[in-house]
Amino acid sequence: MKIAIVVPHIFMWDKILKSNIFAPGLLAIELANRLYEKNHEVFLYSAGNIKTKAKVIQLNLSKVEKELKRRNLNLIGLIKKDVATYHKLFKIIELSILSKAYLDENKYQLIHVFVTNGPEGPIFSRLIKKPIVFTLHDPFKLNFTDYESHDLIKDVKFTSISKNQGLLVPQLKITRTIYNGIDFDKFKFNKKPKNYFAYYGRIIQQKGVHTVIKVCLETKNRLKIAGLHYEGHGGNHYWSKKILPYIDNKNIQYSGFLTNQKDKNKFLGNAKALLCPIEWDEPFCLAIIEANSCGTPVIAYNKGSIPEIVKNGINGFIVKNKREMKKAMKEVGNINRWKCREYAKSRFNIEKMVCGYENLYKELIH
Repeated sequence: MKIAIVVPHIFMWDKILKSNIFAPGLLAIELANRLYEKNHEVFLYSAGNIKTKAKVIQLNLSKVEKELKRRNLNLIGLIKKDVATYHKLFKIIELSILSKAYLDENKYQLIHVFVTNGPEGPIFSRLIKKPIVFTLHDPFKLNFTDYESHDLIKDVKFTSISKNQGLLVPQLKITRTIYNGIDFDKFKFNKKPKNYFAYYGRIIQQKGVHTVIKVCLETKNRLKIAGLHYEGHGGNHYWSKKILPYIDNKNIQYSGFLTNQKDKNKFLGNAKALLCPIEWDEPFCLAIIEANSCGTPVIAYNKGSIPEIVKNGINGFIVKNKREMKKAMKEVGNINRWKCREYAKSRFNIEKMVCGYENLYKELIH
């Protein structure tokens, strides 16, 4: 098959991707690489010259670079100082990548827009004659807040990354649920954890990092936090007000933003459990699978896709509140860490994800 994978997101600029959390972009690259290895012709539309086995069709960002240089800022600095300009820039880049891919439709058998933000891409995809499908990595309602737009995209084909994500938008056409997957060979199994609990991921309100800290302080357990915070981005002060005051690097430790695989393995594998008291309907929590791949179970609030990812007593516990989380923290040592890894591997490995999309492509083309 000749496939275009389109990732119209500013974080696919190679200068940004290396130093930020953008899981959808990394998944798209992995998908492109694996499809290429299965002898498909794959073209990845991106904001930057991303390293991949597929052929990269990139946007010319010289004007963006020139403007940032004029302001003496990098993109992250722009987000902090002028978020309105950043959002305008984001939308220009998104629409530029989408329009280029749409104009090239006759070069491919199918177009897969792997990340979409807002209704424009799906709305204008109705002009495309070749098969086209969209994958969304955020809750649909975040991107399609204008309910009037739902009538304009009701015939557009979407895939969901969890059943819960799709159930929240019954008015849209969800062709299939394909769970995210990871390469388990990259993660080292550890059967003997050390004496700490962990939080791993973006440090934002919706992830409940403040709750993780409170639970560990109240139970007198050590906690290690790893992830990227967004202090100052568009007026965001969650880190400085809710998290930083509790970091003493003894009982509550901040391990920084981990980009090296060896560091991730050590951080996740040594943890007794990963704590995820999320406050939103998260479509899919990749951090859970990464922890499980090291043998580390998770204790998570019962929201969003969590019941689809976590099986009680096997790869973690699903809880409703802080009281239940504290109880689960005492019992987490009873979980067999090898079975924890194997359960996650059987359901959320990268090969399964790639096969899911490959089978969908074949169905849509034929």
